[in-house]
Amino acid sequence: KLGSDDKAVRAAAVQALGAIGTAGRGATPQLVAALSDSAGVVRRRAAEALGAVGADPKIALPPLAALLADANARAQVEAALAMGRVAVSSAHRGEPSAPGTSPWEA
Repeated sequence: KLGSDDKAVRAAAVQALGAIGTAGRGATPQLVAALSDSAGVVRRRAAEALGAVGADPKIALPPLAALLADANARAQVEAALAMGRVAVSSAHRGEPSAPGTSPWEA
């Protein structure tokens, strides 16, 4: 469904992956790829889903940080929120965040 020509179908697919929570963590590469979708709604929902699944920060944080400059303001907001969720989820698992992706690093 992520390869559909219909943006509503692609958006629903990434939203469904996020809805299954941490069980969807294996879909991180597909969700990261969806951050580059031509439709803003898909990019926004992919960011939201990455936060919901607790994606691996080494994989998810760099493209989420890039999404902060997206033309779609809602995608920017979801990227920022997802970065926080990914970092918190990673910290709860005892994993480090990806270097250079924290806005608090000097």
